[in-house]
Amino acid sequence: MHRKLILLTCLISITASNAFLYAQSKVIVNVPSAQTESAYIWENISSIGFFDRNGYKVSWPTHSKVEQMKQLARNGSLGFSYKDTLTQLMIDSIYNGIDYMKGFQQIAADTATLAIAISRLDSLKQHWDFYTPTQYNVNLTLYGPGGSYNPQSGTILIQTYPNGGFKGNSNPTYTIIHEIVHIGIEEAIVTRYKLSHTQKERLVDIITKTLFADLLPNYQLQSFGDSTIDPFVANKIDIQNLPNRMEQYKNPTEQNNL
Repeated sequence: MHRKLILLTCLISITASNAFLYAQSKVIVNVPSAQTESAYIWENISSIGFFDRNGYKVSWPTHSKVEQMKQLARNGSLGFSYKDTLTQLMIDSIYNGIDYMKGFQQIAADTATLAIAISRLDSLKQHWDFYTPTQYNVNLTLYGPGGSYNPQSGTILIQTYPNGGFKGNSNPTYTIIHEIVHIGIEEAIVTRYKLSHTQKERLVDIITKTLFADLLPNYQLQSFGDSTIDPFVANKIDIQNLPNRMEQYKNPTEQNNL
């Protein structure tokens, strides 16, 4: 226990010493506490039925008591008192701040790329309401089904591994920029034009690949995206005029204006 506290203190000090780097790029990378990770694991245990039905591959702490809670949740008999049990289990037996160190360092090493990408995306606000929060909080986790984003708070959750790897794309910069694009278009484009999940993902992929070909040369389009959107975002000019292009995409009678 004493060793874990020393390591966590070290991590907090590193976070503080690198704060000026993240301020430049508007990105703050957060190493979770045992309590934060416990709360996230609890959310995932509570949703285990959804994950099972939809074939999600979820990362869990390796511990018999966690397995017990998962089974209780599947049976509908997981009492709320187990939440405190899980928190204490994380503090006493599972959580170790050093497990996040290599992932943290990998993101910190590429803040210059993030800064350039955010600057380019900021320029879209001259043309339409691309949303950029005051700050992007990138929260690391070792658990769950993968990454996510919150368009209201500008929060990005990214799953790392103790060896410094990341779930999905092994380069976290690619994932973070992808999620920043998601946050920026959520209200002005996705909600306004009622894009489906596959349309949204394809649009984010096309924007990311088009605007950052020099920064992310190995960026790959996801295979499940709806490619019918491609002709409407064929170049940077289309992205600058994205609301008009999405209007034409969603209303085929206007295609004569292409």
